[in-house]
Amino acid sequence: MLVHVPDHGSETQQATYSIYRGASASGDKTVTRTINAKSHWEQQRHRWVSLGVFDFNGIPEISLSNMTRSGEGTKGWSGQHNIAWDAVAIQPLPRKPKNFVVALGDSFSSGEGAVSEYEDGTDYDRETDMSGHSEEGNQNACHRSKWAWSRKATLNDQPEWLIGGRETNLDNDLDYHMVACSGAQTENVIAYGTENAWGEGSTSQRDTTTEVPQIESGFLDQNTTLVTLSIGGNDAGWSGVVLHCLKNGNCPSTTMEGTSGPLSEVLPQRIHDQVIPSVETVLEQIHTRAPNAKIILMGYPRLISDNGDCLDVDVWIPFLNKTLGFGLSGDETAWLNDMADYFAERMDALAVSLRNLGTPVWFADPRDYYERKALCGDPPGINFAIVTFTPGENPDAELCDYVERFSWFDECPHSQWRLGLSSQSFHPNLNGTTFYANALMDVLRRPEIDQ
Repeated sequence: MLVHVPDHGSETQQATYSIYRGASASGDKTVTRTINAKSHWEQQRHRWVSLGVFDFNGIPEISLSNMTRSGEGTKGWSGQHNIAWDAVAIQPLPRKPKNFVVALGDSFSSGEGAVSEYEDGTDYDRETDMSGHSEEGNQNACHRSKWAWSRKATLNDQPEWLIGGRETNLDNDLDYHMVACSGAQTENVIAYGTENAWGEGSTSQRDTTTEVPQIESGFLDQNTTLVTLSIGGNDAGWSGVVLHCLKNGNCPSTTMEGTSGPLSEVLPQRIHDQVIPSVETVLEQIHTRAPNAKIILMGYPRLISDNGDCLDVDVWIPFLNKTLGFGLSGDETAWLNDMADYFAERMDALAVSLRNLGTPVWFADPRDYYERKALCGDPPGINFAIVTFTPGENPDAELCDYVERFSWFDECPHSQWRLGLSSQSFHPNLNGTTFYANALMDVLRRPEIDQ
């Protein structure tokens, strides 16, 4: 079933469709799907969006609600952004698809940074890179790339055809949906009414998007055969740790703002005590919603190769009319990579533990593919600092945040100065998402999964 989103007039990122499957349908007769239905008005481009494959038995019905949950985190319901009802298409299929795949998670899953051009955003699904300067809270910078690793991988029934190509061509044996979003933390994935290990309740990503929490999109169900995700890096505060180390010498022994001890103690404790239990909550909820799916929890790479030599650089700051230096020592690089190893080991152990308890989770490890090919590697699979912004990013806001983190001057400079770091920085590039796709396929080809 596909719904048409017109080239103008639709602004909501929470368009909720109800699909009635017929009076004689087995299981839930009515199901819901919530999609980002922002119009591609700048490109004047119409689009069809798949709500998924459904087994109808009787006369189906479909409706679109004009009530949306507030993206600002308030309780109840509100209608902040326009909703447009348009055409619906039902395409009969010769059989039930073999593969029902859902891609969840954070920026490493969405494909942040995996683009051919870093400024125009054309490789991102357009509705996930729009309205960076919106004054109405309708920004979206989820940055779902057509070159994300889940789209670059292949499945066992069609080993020569990329998942992304099958998605685009509406292959009869694949029902694929991506709701991963750059910046996502565990509370942006879990179901309404639940909390992560910090006690943070399920919510939209207010600084990146007003889309519903990922599990609430409705794409996980009893038909789902495979779920892929990376999650936990933002909960660990990994980007903040890297920036802190770039600014501060001997960073493992220093104290980050908001913490009460040396980073060498605080970060592994945070991973053990809060991050891993929060990831466990996500995985258990996925299994509850999609009880027949195999779940692939993807890890993170060692971010830096070759002792981080390429990071010892000076940056010219036009607004200050001066050059500022930042970099990492060999010891700091080794510590950051040790933390990446520790994180991977804890996630692998979690997957084994859950699998022993009956939740079919496997850990996919990309680290070997990144050996000597991470940041500073040859060729690098990770982007270096990117100072151009896409349409969905807010350069002024991100600049202020960037400046405050580095404490280079007392207050954010005037809005015309556009220096800062795009969120595409320090993320897998086109080479990197190929490494990730290979790590995924290594797991999918295992005998216990390839059934």
